[in-house]
Amino acid sequence: MSRISFLVLVLAVAFLLVNGVSATVVNLNTTEEFSTIQEAIDNSTDGHHLIVNSGTYNENVLVNKTLTLEANGTVTVSAGNSNMPVFNVTANNSQVKGFTITGGNPGIYLSGSNNTICNNTITSNGEEGIFLDSGSGNNTICNNIITSNGEEGIFLDSGSGNNTICNNIITSNGEEGIFLLGSDNNIICNNIITNNQWGIYLFESGNNTICNNTITNNSYGIFLFRSGNNTIVGNYFINNTNQTAGDLSGNYWNGTEVGNYWSDYAGDDLDGDGIGDTPYNLDQKPLIVDLMIENISTSGGIQVRVKNNGKADITRIDPNAKIPITVQYNSQEFPRDIDPLPSGGTQTITLNIVPAGNYQIITTILYNETTHYLETTTIRDANTSNNIKNINITAGNLKMTPTSGVAPLNIKVSADLTNTGDLPGNYTAGLIVNDRRVATKTVEVPAGGVVVVSFNYTLTSAGNYTLAINNLTAFASVKISVRQLTDAASWVRAYYGRYGRLPGKVTISGQGYSMAQFLYLLCRATVNVTAGNVAPISVRSVASPTAPGGWYRHGRLYRSSYVGVAKNILSFVDRYARAPNYAVTGLGRIPFQRLVYMYSKIIKFYGTNKRLPNYVTI
Repeated sequence: MSRISFLVLVLAVAFLLVNGVSATVVNLNTTEEFSTIQEAIDNSTDGHHLIVNSGTYNENVLVNKTLTLEANGTVTVSAGNSNMPVFNVTANNSQVKGFTITGGNPGIYLSGSNNTICNNTITSNGEEGIFLDSGSGNNTICNNIITSNGEEGIFLDSGSGNNTICNNIITSNGEEGIFLLGSDNNIICNNIITNNQWGIYLFESGNNTICNNTITNNSYGIFLFRSGNNTIVGNYFINNTNQTAGDLSGNYWNGTEVGNYWSDYAGDDLDGDGIGDTPYNLDQKPLIVDLMIENISTSGGIQVRVKNNGKADITRIDPNAKIPITVQYNSQEFPRDIDPLPSGGTQTITLNIVPAGNYQIITTILYNETTHYLETTTIRDANTSNNIKNINITAGNLKMTPTSGVAPLNIKVSADLTNTGDLPGNYTAGLIVNDRRVATKTVEVPAGGVVVVSFNYTLTSAGNYTLAINNLTAFASVKISVRQLTDAASWVRAYYGRYGRLPGKVTISGQGYSMAQFLYLLCRATVNVTAGNVAPISVRSVASPTAPGGWYRHGRLYRSSYVGVAKNILSFVDRYARAPNYAVTGLGRIPFQRLVYMYSKIIKFYGTNKRLPNYVTI
């Protein structure tokens, strides 16, 4: 074709598409217009492309030339004579595309080869929707809707071979959806065949490939009579009154990997390979559905991943199915739905809940315990052993070492995390010290396993501590050593000697203590050392004296006296939880400030000489 002729052709197509010329047929090769399809054919030659514009054409069309007939818009061709085909295609290598074809007998009659019939709606014809006459071969029939015809949707008469019938919807025809009479070596794949008397009927036909069709709600899914060496694999036979009928032997009902899906298959898949463990008739590898809880993740929320572990595709069985699942977190239950999943497909359900502390998650894919149908469906789950999975993690056996010591005290706190569930889960453990969370760890606990979570922490100051990992509690006591106390006493003594007064507080191992607490510690050390006890001393709360003061004369206070005074001070603190205003001695009433200074000198002396002084001068 010359460049000028090609340009004319393009402009003609553009003109037709934009202006939508009605009830005309245009020959794109000549740009001629005709009022009927037959007139356009009669005035064309082999290889021409005819565009049929929107409208209804009442005629019986004879396609006796190699042509492309293509509808532009909604084009209905209704038989002028209902006893004749709407389209009678006797030529080879022709195409009929995009029409609604109705009222003939049959809708399309093919007696040629290498023709393409696609994207048509072929409905309400007297007998067949499409009839392939004897010897028709290498035709392609695809993407058509073939419905409500009197007898067969598609009929292949004897000797019709090497035809491809694919991606059609063939529904509600009076007899067979597809009928093969003595026809071999055809491919029938990816069709939806529903609500016919027979879905597919093979009569004395062999070596045909019938694959990946959805055959549903027919009286007979597939019927074979004297037909052998046919390969019937990957089809979905759903809710047919009789899934199969006739003589099934001598055909291949499964490949090395898969067979077909049968909605009434009652076998199980206990080995989890996605194939039924027992045959369905002659199908040794029936496809099954096996929904399973594949995983539960608790990182950043609860994510439940559901997988179709079966080889059957639920989107083909029931694309509108909603399969209920429940996710229980402790006492709360959350119902959710799973969409239809293809074989190997997954869907994740997410709950915005971050598990804390001990927790249990139970996930259940709901099913009928008698039929094993997934709830709200008639889809049978062939392996319900994996429909319920859980994580159940608890903390126990809290350990802490050491439980007491001198500040700063390095401690290790640990707990056993036990998962009695059948899936691994994360556990977030927090170390809490005196009601304050100081550290957090998240660890994975395997199914049926135990993991130890531990924290190392330093208690920097003396005192009593409550330590917990989540709801498990232990106690630690951090004390002040006599050595730490002698150092502090030396500093207080020097401070008093320089400034003639007590400091506001004294710092021991980074922690400040009031002078009332310090007096208590000094007296406790004095009494303990006298008894030969140099163990660390516990700190306690001691309020300040209410009105410190007193009088005394200078002199020596001997050891028995100052130890007795220390005991009296300790008794006073135990009784009143505060420091005394003064202490009564043989030298008079020694005021609080002077008591702190005196016992600082005594404990400093001990720190230097490893013994208490015989007396102290005041």
